Amino acid sequence: MKLSDSSKAEFKRKLTRKEKELIQEWEWFVEPDAGFPDGWGPVQWIDAAPALHPVRDEIEKRGLANHPKVMEIDRQLIKQVLEYGSDPSGEEHPIDKWWWHLEKIAQRTYPASLLPEHLREIYEKYKFGKKLTEDS
Repeated sequence: MKLSDSSKAEFKRKLTRKEKELIQEWEWFVEPDAGFPDGWGPVQWIDAAPALHPVRDEIEKRGLANHPKVMEIDRQLIKQVLEYGSDPSGEEHPIDKWWWHLEKIAQRTYPASLLPEHLREIYEKYKFGKKLTEDS
């Protein structure tokens, strides 16, 4: 997905240290880990998964959802969840906060129209039986 000019301009600004830390923490939750089967990350680990939601909430609250690095991490998360699944969050949250509904994404029951465009394409490809590749 190509970023709009306004998104590019928004992120020409320097991130604060807290914003950088949030993005790094978000990446940690998604990054495949040597201690897990190939492709798994902490997001698939039941004890770590609940902690990811508040991190992503804060990213959204700070207006970082369209930051290129966050978008890249979100894409990786969707691929992992579609490939390996996710446990329910156990909490009620608005349906438009897709990161709280990873189990629905894994089950292919989440409304594609509620996903950001850069995630919708991946979800729809996988939902309709196409295997993900590194380029997807």
